[in-house]
Amino acid sequence: MSTPYRIPAHQTTIETEVSRSRFVSTIYPVDSVALVKSILAQRRKELPDASHHVYAYKIGFGNSVIEGLSDDGEPTGTSGPPILSCLRGSDIGDVLIIVTRFFG
Repeated sequence: MSTPYRIPAHQTTIETEVSRSRFVSTIYPVDSVALVKSILAQRRKELPDASHHVYAYKIGFGNSVIEGLSDDGEPTGTSGPPILSCLRGSDIGDVLIIVTRFFG
C-alpha cells in the first residue's frame, strides 16, 4: 500500500501587499492537467489587469507524478520553480498554486 498524501479540501485564496505590489495567491485541488489549464484560463479572465499569473502544480504522489510550472514573464527561475520546490518538499498532491501579481 502506498503512503497517502494530502489534497487541498477546497480552493483557498489569500492576498498580501509587498513593496506596493499586490499578490493574490490561490491553492486549488486538481486531478488533471486539463483542469489546471481550465483554471489558469479562468484566472486570466477573472484578473485580466494582472502583471503575472505565476503557477506550479503537482498531480499525483510518489512514483506517479505530473508537474508543471511557469514564471509567466517574471525573471526566469524566480517564481514558478520556488513554488514547485515547496510542493515537492511537502506531503501534498493533486494541487495547483497560482500567485497573481499586480504591480503597484
